[in-house]
Amino acid sequence: MSELTIFNYTTLILDLGTIVMLIGLLMVTNVLRQRGRADDKLFFYMVIIAMVIAGSDIVGYLADGKSFFGAPFVQQAGMQVFYLTFTLEAMVWTYYADVRFKGWHMNYSILRKVIFYIPGFILLTTIFINSFNGCIFYVSEENVYYRGPLFIPMYVVIVFYFIWGFATMTRYRNAGTGRSLIPLWIYFMPIILGVVVTFILGSTSLAPVGIAVSIMFTHLGSMNEITDTEYEEGEV
Repeated sequence: MSELTIFNYTTLILDLGTIVMLIGLLMVTNVLRQRGRADDKLFFYMVIIAMVIAGSDIVGYLADGKSFFGAPFVQQAGMQVFYLTFTLEAMVWTYYADVRFKGWHMNYSILRKVIFYIPGFILLTTIFINSFNGCIFYVSEENVYYRGPLFIPMYVVIVFYFIWGFATMTRYRNAGTGRSLIPLWIYFMPIILGVVVTFILGSTSLAPVGIAVSIMFTHLGSMNEITDTEYEEGEV
């Protein structure tokens, strides 16, 4: 047993709570999804991806430090799906922010939009083949998790997309829309805390719950504006 087992169990509890919270969020956002707007659809995708992130995190931590047959493979698979969906969530969040908060990215041509997401697609491909070369992370036969040489570059790309989305939200706020939005720091802190703690501590993952809480605050912001008849629908 690892001396950090207590942190692993803490992570499992947080992940299970995150899934329950997101299921509840799906139920209460049914009205928004019925509007058929692009940003509502993207919000729905973010919630589903966040649930997969939490689920894969559970799989990875259940196998962490265990000695049952196939434990290294289970941990490898769980963490691989975790990083794939974590990256995908960051990319979808960026696109959602552009649609929802009328980002400058929305005026780009199709080619420039594709170029913008090339780092993300390259990262997704790299994570997908990571099990063959361990360039981002690998799990030894003794079921010990190690970070690879591209682990930090992976986080740089993920953080870039999250920051871009928050910058879009900040620009929307500073444009003086006159709408009542919740304080920006409430959006920022959960995901920033989750990403930073997960990166530094490693043995405790707060990324799923951080993402989930940020998504919930985004929903609250949407509900604050739902009665604003002058709000323009998001466009793809």
